[in-house]
Amino acid sequence: HPDGSWVTQAAGDRLPHSQWAIQDRYPIFEISNQTPEPVTYYLRIEHDRTAYSAAVNLYRSEEVIRSRQVENLLLGMFLGVALAVIVVCLTYSLALGYPHYWRYAVYVATLALAQLAFLGLGTQYFTPQWVAWNAVASYVLPSYSVVAALWFVRALIAPAKFAPWLDRWTLSLMLVFFCVAVLETLVPSMTGFQLSNALILVSMLTLYLVFLRAWYLGDTNAAWVALGYSPIVIAGIFPVLR
Repeated sequence: HPDGSWVTQAAGDRLPHSQWAIQDRYPIFEISNQTPEPVTYYLRIEHDRTAYSAAVNLYRSEEVIRSRQVENLLLGMFLGVALAVIVVCLTYSLALGYPHYWRYAVYVATLALAQLAFLGLGTQYFTPQWVAWNAVASYVLPSYSVVAALWFVRALIAPAKFAPWLDRWTLSLMLVFFCVAVLETLVPSMTGFQLSNALILVSMLTLYLVFLRAWYLGDTNAAWVALGYSPIVIAGIFPVLR
């Protein structure tokens, strides 16, 4: 202002969502174009553990509203499908007594929670006041999802039947990764983040090693499971490598 005073707006995972300038999925700020004279705006960005790579753009308010409507529709469809899969798997598990169904339900649940955190929906709708959790959720939930994937695939493919060493390796990797994820949740650090990324890559390679070994020995279902995991692995490997 001409009198030297400042108007500040803030948002991000260091604040409760109720204190954000605009309570959106992502930090956004309103800039007025009704000022009688030019105004200088300063933008300060703090980003921990990874290099900041998001673009800074200017949009009209109606463009943001229209974009959010389409995004929320698509995200609602995705989360609705995920919830339906979880309910169906739990129902089959209870009705048929087949444990693989509830293991898969746990995997889908952790994957959906990771997407909620990554896309900002978790902070906006489910944990708006949990500042400490919101600060680490998008980092640690993918780790828990990978641990759940190892757990499910180890039970489904049963590498102990054809490669005991591979089964022991998968179990050890799963336990170590779970401990690292818990430690990273409680005491986040750059070292823990880098170790988690390395373990994600190792876990992906381990999953496909289990699939290939089982398929080579005649388990045709392993190829279909590998195919089902491929879109998730392809989509997840680029952020990790970055």
